Amino acid sequence: MKILYATSEAVPFCKTGGLADVAGSLPPALAAEGAEIAALMAPSHIEADEDGNAAALWVQPQIIGEADKSGRPRPNKADLPEVRIPADIIVVAIGQGIEIQGFEQAGVPIKRGTFVAGLSGQVGDMDNVFAGGDCVTGPASAIRAIAAGKVAAANIDEHLGFRHEIKVELDIPAPRLNNRAPHGRINTTEREACERRCDFEDIECGLTEEGARTEASRCLRCDHYGYGIFRGGRNEKW
Repeated sequence: MKILYATSEAVPFCKTGGLADVAGSLPPALAAEGAEIAALMAPSHIEADEDGNAAALWVQPQIIGEADKSGRPRPNKADLPEVRIPADIIVVAIGQGIEIQGFEQAGVPIKRGTFVAGLSGQVGDMDNVFAGGDCVTGPASAIRAIAAGKVAAANIDEHLGFRHEIKVELDIPAPRLNNRAPHGRINTTEREACERRCDFEDIECGLTEEGARTEASRCLRCDHYGYGIFRGGRNEKW
């Protein structure tokens, strides 16, 4: 059985952060396990057999063009004929987004596939409607989504005429800026490709206790300096 995966933002077009880094690392990882990798191929159409099942994916070869405003090179159509790639199963993994159709029909303002919301989380000029996370910013990190949730919750509370204080039942120590000795990242190791291709066990071996402790000491205190910051800094209540 031939299984074909079609993914976007792979090398050399992957941007940094999030799922794009995963897509960028797939080609060498899959090649090590014997999978065939074809880059710079734009899907054209899917060919079906007489029973309506997938038979092949037709792709148009591309060439690397000029960089766009973000600095990433853009693929351009190459002066080459389309290529037929036989496949029994085709898995499309191109981008991610939110289901906006129902919201748009309900009058929620949409711009480029995301909700239009202000800094308070309120959606447009709609009363009693707040949003946050990927539906507003597009695909981003969990830290940003958690922060957006905190902002929206606090503003909903105030919008309803309250001003509750959400307390943390923990004794949070003050940040110490001089207890993090600079050192390199501790990377995980992987099982050999010839071994892992024969089973469905984990590929990564994980960290040793010593490596985990060393890596944990690289903590950047994002609760104080990152998106966890809220109403003036790292507080026990907000």
